[in-house]
Amino acid sequence: MFKPFPPPTCFSLEELLNRIKILKSQDFLPIFGKKRNAAIGESFETYLGLSTNSSRLADWGEYELKTTSQGLNSKISLFNTKWNYKDDYSARKLVIQFGKDHHSEHLDLHVIRIDWNVSFSNDPLDKLYINFDIEFKNLNLKFENRLLASIKVSNLKNWFDMKFKNLVLISVKNLQLNTNNGFCIGSAIILKNASFKRFINLVKANQIQLSFRMMLVQPGTEKEKFKNRGSGFRAKQAILEKLYNVKRMVV
Repeated sequence: MFKPFPPPTCFSLEELLNRIKILKSQDFLPIFGKKRNAAIGESFETYLGLSTNSSRLADWGEYELKTTSQGLNSKISLFNTKWNYKDDYSARKLVIQFGKDHHSEHLDLHVIRIDWNVSFSNDPLDKLYINFDIEFKNLNLKFENRLLASIKVSNLKNWFDMKFKNLVLISVKNLQLNTNNGFCIGSAIILKNASFKRFINLVKANQIQLSFRMMLVQPGTEKEKFKNRGSGFRAKQAILEKLYNVKRMVV
């Protein structure tokens, strides 16, 4: 089995591409952890010598890393968001108010969860939706005419610039060898110089949507636990590429 690279001493693009090329030469890279698409991305970063993190900064110097499975038209997570909840609202209260009872086969426990793609709208909807205030200072999370939470646009731009200005997008193929789940690398492209203005326009056009995915495990008991399951902006690859001024195949 291929051993992960040691932690990088420098985060140059040249070193990153060299490591990706060596990983691409491997026919099978076992997945560390659970069998799920997220585990491929985490395993890929582990092979590169990176530790799992939820930092607002890019994964490799100026470059964020994202993996996408070949042949799938699924959405790619851009970045998660931290909402400033209004009045007595909270993430937990929203799950209780808008979530649905569910039995998690993975956890084998009762949960309440929200798993919605939240649309942009300038008109009140009878479900969660987002829009900008008149001054364009905040992105608002609303239900009907109620303001539930907001994010400062200036903070959103800072997160976007730190995390997504430049991106290396790696296409992978899911594989199984005997009982082991793994993957191999197909190709990699560099996307550079993202436009925050385009990001906003794509959000307004509902081509980039907010995934609102939260869950309460064993609600109403002493063991109740809240889980943010990745609430943030997501987009299909073709839409994601529209954010960038430069696209170049590298592997």
